[in-house]
Amino acid sequence: MEIIYEDDAIIVCYKPAGVPTQTKRLGQQDMESLLKNYRVRNHEQPYIGVVHRLDQPVEGVMVFAKTPQAAADLSAQVQKRTIGKCYLALGIRDEGARMLTKGQSGSLTDFLVFSQKENLSRIITEQQAKSAGAKKAMLDYQIMDVRSLDGQTAALFDITLHTGRHHQIRAQLSHLGYPLYGDQKYGNAAGKTALALCSYRIAFSHPVTGKEMDFVIEPQHPLLQRNRMNMQLPADVENIIQTLENAGFEGYAVGGCVRDTLLGRVPKDWDITTSAKPQEVKALFSHTIDTGIQHGTVTVMQNHVGYEVTTYRIDGEYEDARHPKEVTFTSSLAEDLRRRDFTINAMAYSHSTGLVDLFDGEKDLREHRIRCVGNATERFSEDALRMLRAIRFSAQLGFEIEQETCDAIRELAGSIRKISAERIATELIKTVTSAHPDYLEKAYKLGLTAYVLPEFDAMMQCPQMNRNHCFDVGTHSLVGMQQIQPEKDLRLAMLFHDVAKPLCKSTDETGQEHYYGHPEMGAEMTKKILRRLKLDNDTIAHTTALVRYHDERPELTDRTLRHFLNQIGVELLPDLIAIKRADILAQSEYLRKEKLEYLSQLESLCAGILARNECVSLAGLAVNGKDLLALGIPQGKQIGAILKYLLMIVLDHPAENTKEHLMEMAERYEKNLEE
Repeated sequence: MEIIYEDDAIIVCYKPAGVPTQTKRLGQQDMESLLKNYRVRNHEQPYIGVVHRLDQPVEGVMVFAKTPQAAADLSAQVQKRTIGKCYLALGIRDEGARMLTKGQSGSLTDFLVFSQKENLSRIITEQQAKSAGAKKAMLDYQIMDVRSLDGQTAALFDITLHTGRHHQIRAQLSHLGYPLYGDQKYGNAAGKTALALCSYRIAFSHPVTGKEMDFVIEPQHPLLQRNRMNMQLPADVENIIQTLENAGFEGYAVGGCVRDTLLGRVPKDWDITTSAKPQEVKALFSHTIDTGIQHGTVTVMQNHVGYEVTTYRIDGEYEDARHPKEVTFTSSLAEDLRRRDFTINAMAYSHSTGLVDLFDGEKDLREHRIRCVGNATERFSEDALRMLRAIRFSAQLGFEIEQETCDAIRELAGSIRKISAERIATELIKTVTSAHPDYLEKAYKLGLTAYVLPEFDAMMQCPQMNRNHCFDVGTHSLVGMQQIQPEKDLRLAMLFHDVAKPLCKSTDETGQEHYYGHPEMGAEMTKKILRRLKLDNDTIAHTTALVRYHDERPELTDRTLRHFLNQIGVELLPDLIAIKRADILAQSEYLRKEKLEYLSQLESLCAGILARNECVSLAGLAVNGKDLLALGIPQGKQIGAILKYLLMIVLDHPAENTKEHLMEMAERYEKNLEE
């Protein structure tokens, strides 16, 4: 979910394919609940008015109301058909259907009858419609492109919708002879191919101001991107490739940058592969760095930015499931692409050649699939880390892992032990900070976490027989990660906040389970896990503190909360509030409203204490060590003991935090010690 626009009355956002607008299924997220949780995190009332819908497999832009008044106004616009909606759809021509041409336009008017039993809309004649209770469906279309796709003719439709009937576009285009790509209900698509339909534009009058609002998005489905085969390369990348080609060599953008461009994303890095040897690359550019020249990689500097240029190569035998024994340079791009991990990462592009896709990587992108290049067992035997990379790419992209690839991971999972802790940690962190942190469950099901994170396996195998919970410990943590910002420390703390529950579980006489002491034990376990993964000390300290205090429920009085702030440290408060809120949202509905209200009061009262600049730490005391030394108190442990004594007084009675009063208190305390 991405927020595109927001004010006091409306939220305009992007709905990804696969997420329903509303659902009653337990544990399944929908746009309504995601937005309610978003509002809760922003300390707002969690009202969301749903005024229109997109089917679960459809991506697109939507508007939601934040107040009942805005919902009523927008709903009226829907009823009056004054909300404008435009779609992009890719239809696959049926045999015998008339051939459409680029630039052609037309209108479709049909009568749809809905079958609730089949969840299907059928087109019937106007004469039949009168007795069948059918509804009139109207749309206009323009053909933006016609191209060959997997041996069939595909037409890209730009559709303006005039009515909002059930499955209208899917049913009408199928009736036209152009069922949508990926439509298993109205077409002949097999497997889990993603439906090529996007609501890319919505226009309406603002429910409060009356201002005309118009929002347009770029589809994420690669087949709906009209210029996908004419990639926009950065000027520096174009220059490097052109320089290589002018010198008689081949040059291509390759790997993740091609993948991300096809997905409509902005690549973070651009890698280039070439037939030129490293020394030949160095001779062509004025500023280069020998990054990994033994493996064929030279970094070419362009306008203070580095671009890795790597010679086509063939990897030799892998002896340790980590590194090839030797690397051999080759003049074949195909050989270079063949050694790569997944098909979606084995594509290359240049303006002179176009897209080079030897292993159907683009098709796997369209069908949301992670698949190894060639034999999956061989790829994972070469580098065992690729198994975790499969999980990570699946989580980042929301893709499924192909069955053969899954089978190979399950078979070779134990070889992940050969990989260094640092490399494992990198992949785990990228997974849990992705758009789908819950995909870590795939690593559990395929047997990887048994070797890299056995504590997580114990969590997944620990049900919670407690009215506060509706998931096992592991699933609760996965759902919790989805409720919090994708920041490393927050996601790690959410993952491990209940890690000790399997070891702390007890059952009372009523059958309710309890987990006494799990925050303290969990903090120690988290520290050990993160040290084992070789994470930095700051991450370990911050994450461990969040785990330690995630279950604290201080009394809502100023005095208690000053002590609470002193205990946790003021800097921890915002992240701790976020952790506690995500924890609640991942629990059952039992007392959820009351728990969120308590948390809101806790946050508000703490904010008031800090706004009044009340002392909650030694740094806030009106006296310091130098002041005590001036009283003649000898340097040493006694100084610290007195400051701590004064702090306890001030935490109870903030008005006593004056230098004159505290100096008197310190003198009396010192004299009592001497006596």
